[in-house]
Amino acid sequence: MNNRNNIQALAEGAILIALSVVLSMIAIFKMPMGGTVAPFAMAPLVIFALRRGAGWGVGAGLTYGIVQALLGLENFSYVIGIAAIVGVALLDYLIAFGAYGLAPIIAKPFSKNKVLGYGIAAFVCGALQFLCSFISGIIIWGGWAPEDTPVWLYSLTYNGSYALPNAILTVIGTVAVMTLLDKVFPVKNNRKDGGIEV
Repeated sequence: MNNRNNIQALAEGAILIALSVVLSMIAIFKMPMGGTVAPFAMAPLVIFALRRGAGWGVGAGLTYGIVQALLGLENFSYVIGIAAIVGVALLDYLIAFGAYGLAPIIAKPFSKNKVLGYGIAAFVCGALQFLCSFISGIIIWGGWAPEDTPVWLYSLTYNGSYALPNAILTVIGTVAVMTLLDKVFPVKNNRKDGGIEV
């Protein structure tokens, strides 16, 4: 990739990260200690990863995670200790959002049916974010579980209440936009890292 393509990728990434941040602020449902249903907020990250490859995608996801951690600093006040704070930063923000960069790797086996690949990639990325939050809910947030409720069930219901709707909305947004992009800007060949030539 030459310097011109790097500059284009950086600019595209910055725009799509910003779009994801703005969409994340349009929450239709917000959980008390973090987690929202924000329509299509993750779709720009998946689209960027699909267009630019896993390396760029993971970088964008990590950047988005840092921005969300800074915007959600109050969520860190619910946990006690450095280990818990680091755990929240890693599981609930960096790894969870970085996982969206894996979309092109997930979509690649579906090269004969791109639309299916886009949808599966978006859903699996959402499932990976949920898995990170689910694990975090058990090992870090478990103290918030109501009495007589198993910690795993608390984490499953708390995190699932926003993760599943977000995953479904991400699939819809990603498939719609990528299908349109494929028609307007047809792709001739795939790159080794899973991204498409733009």
